This record gives sequence, C-alpha cells and structure tokens, in this order.
Amino acid sequence: MRDLVNNISKGKNLEVNLPKFGQEMMDVYYKYAAVRLAINHYTYNEMLDLRKGEINTLIADYREIVKNGIVGTLVGEELEEAVVKIDNIRNSVIKIMKGLTSLVDILNIYEYVMNRVEYRFASEDSINLKDDEEFTNLLMEYMLSGNDKTLVNYRITECVRQLPIRMTKVKFFELLKAGMDVYKDSEKSSVDDYVYMLSSSSMVYTDEYTKNISDDVNAIIDEFEKTDFTSITKEEYDNLRDKLTYAVEFVQRIVDEYVLFVELVGETYVMLLSAPYADTKCEEKDILVRIIEASEDDNVEDALVALEGKQEKYYAMYSKAEYAISDILDNKSDLVESLMLMPMYKSLDKISILESGSHFVEFDRVINREIAGVSYVNEKYNELEKMLKEFFKNHGKLVNRAVMAHVISALPVFFNNANEIKSYVYSSISGCSDVAEKMACEEIFSTMMEEDGFNVVS
Repeated sequence: MRDLVNNISKGKNLEVNLPKFGQEMMDVYYKYAAVRLAINHYTYNEMLDLRKGEINTLIADYREIVKNGIVGTLVGEELEEAVVKIDNIRNSVIKIMKGLTSLVDILNIYEYVMNRVEYRFASEDSINLKDDEEFTNLLMEYMLSGNDKTLVNYRITECVRQLPIRMTKVKFFELLKAGMDVYKDSEKSSVDDYVYMLSSSSMVYTDEYTKNISDDVNAIIDEFEKTDFTSITKEEYDNLRDKLTYAVEFVQRIVDEYVLFVELVGETYVMLLSAPYADTKCEEKDILVRIIEASEDDNVEDALVALEGKQEKYYAMYSKAEYAISDILDNKSDLVESLMLMPMYKSLDKISILESGSHFVEFDRVINREIAGVSYVNEKYNELEKMLKEFFKNHGKLVNRAVMAHVISALPVFFNNANEIKSYVYSSISGCSDVAEKMACEEIFSTMMEEDGFNVVS
C-alpha cells in the first residue's frame, strides 16, 4: 500500500496505480468495518432490543438493511437503494442528535443556575468562604500549573465559565465582538458553525427537533422558564432539582443510545459502499454473519477470538494511506474521471469520513469556503447580538448571567498574560456579594481540582 501511495504521489503509472489503490483501500475498509460491526453487534445488540420510542423504528429499518445487504448479497440497483436507506437512517439520527444537543445546552444553563442558589438553603456552619485573594491565588496556581498549554487553556476556559459573572452587558458584548473578530480570516462556514455553537449553548437558539424528544422533559424546561430564581423557596428548589436530575439522566441515556446506534449504522454504511469493489468472501464477513445470525444458545465468543488483532491491523493499513484519497481527488480529479473511477473515489472519501470518528458529519451540507472578511463577521455578530438582547430582556438575572458565562467561556482566550487572568479572577470573586453563589463556586472549583489531581489545601 505504501509503495502504491508513493508511486501515485510521484505520478507513476497512474492508469494502473489509481484503480489498484482504490480497490485495495476498499478491501481494507470492508474488512475493518466487518470486524468493527461484528464486535459492536455482539456488544450492543441486546441493548438495542430494549430500546423504546423513535429509535425502535430506525433500528427495525437498520436490521432490515443488515439482513438484506450484509447477511444477504445485494448488487446493482438494490445495493444502491440500500445505500440510500442507510444514509436516510444516518440523517435521521443526526437530526435527532441536534435536538438532543439543544436539550443538553438548555439543561446545562439551568444546572448552572441551580448550583448558584443551592447554598441559600444551607446551614450557616456549612458556609466557610475563603479569603478572596487566597482563593484567587489558588485558582491561578491551578490554572497555570503544568507545561501542557492545551490543558492550561482548557482550565482557564472552565474557570471563566464557573466564575461569578459581574460585568455589564456592554462589556459582555465588547468581549463577544472581539472574540468573533478573530474569525474574519476564516471560511464563512467556520463562522456559521461558531455562531451556531454560541447561539445553541446560550439557549438563544433551539433546534427545530428539540421539542420532539420528550414531552416530560419539555414540561420540566417550561417549569424552569417560569421560575423566578431570585425568590425561589427551598421547596421549589428541591422539586426543581429532582426534575433536573431526571431530565439530565433521561437525555444522557438517549444520547448514549444514539451514539452507539450511529456507530453500527456507520460501519454498515462502509460495508455497503465498499462491497462493489472489495473481496466480500472473506473470513471477517463470515464471522460477522455468524454473529448476526447466532441464536441465544450459540456461543459466538470463539468467533470473536478469531478477530483478535484484526481491527488494529486494518486500522494501521488504512490510516497510513487514507490521506492520499483527498489528495487524489483534489489534484488528479480529471484523470480519475477519465478512468471512470470517480464513483469509487467519492465513496472512498465518504468512507474516510465515516471511519474518522466524526459520526455526525452531514454529507449533503454545502461548505462555503469563501473567506468571511470583516463585513460578514460583523453581520453574524449583529444577528447574534440581537438574539441575545432579546433573550436577556425576557429572562431573569441569574439565567442571563449563566448564558453570559457560557458564551464568554466559548470565546477565544482573551487574556494576554497571567496578570490579566488574575485581575479577571479577583474581580469576579471580590465583586460577588452573593454568599450562596460564592460558596457554590468554591465547591465547584474544589471538585474540579480534585478530579484533576490537583492538591487542594483547605
């Protein structure tokens, strides 16, 4: 495989090497997907049997495709129809996941708010606040410890999100504007994705499918929407805390179900796309079919033993060569077209995405690679600013602060040095006169530090 890639990059004997490389990659992808599907089917099949709701219909459709296209043999138009059907299932899962992501964002905001009112109902002897300067120094030591810059930036981001928000809306929008200005040299699609992320995580935008997930969760969110957190009682707090716990656990369970299901869908998709070009009469396929067709009394663990090491083997083979797929499509597309290899290479391109771990990439999405420029970024900022101002007008102070915290933490790090970080941290802590919120922040940070293995001295 390596020699093929090298020869193609040098332009050697392309009429022979391009089809040969494509066929060999298809063969490796097919076997890798068969191994992955065998392992995952064995692991997940029983779990999927227990699912309820909309996913049941998708699972039934998926199993019909597996029966006909993986266990059975489809060719020609029937195989093409199976590819369309598996693509439709995958698109349905993506649509549902967008709704679930919106729910997660909403619940995160209310979790943030609930954490900050919790200590209003705590006994006085449980309130033991650190000195502002002492706590600032502790956070600085935590954030900046170690040599891993990525980890340091992550800690700074998390701390910014959890610190008490004590800034004017004018300052907030200044930071937002500056954060978005960084994207002026990016592609328009990147700007759009960033604005989508900011608007979703801040609750100013909810996906159209969000309301379809669960009537029970919708009712809980409506109750949160109507709650005045500035005057919430202990009874109201306990009631909402129980409901929030239920909603979070419910949504997380559904997310987990769809994530594992889309893995099965993805590997099946790969097998269907690669089937016209690969050696489908292979040991990996035989073992997969045996596992799929196994009855409750069959012991298929010995079949899995025969697959040991194969996943790693095929992964190593394709991962070292798949970069050539995009290079060929970008630089040799005319020759690929003239050799009538374009369907194969477009399928390879799609397969490489399916096997990249990006389970929810939308294949039919049009990517706008035009550079955004200042005017486009300003246009998108103005749209987001308008949505946020409307949101702030219709929500209470604690919810608005939660939204501001989530937006600010999603901005590029806006500190130039450690002194600016320290000034921001101290200003946030010392400017917070709400003892309950301050105590909640200390507890949250203590938990973060302990989970991170950072030694916290009381």
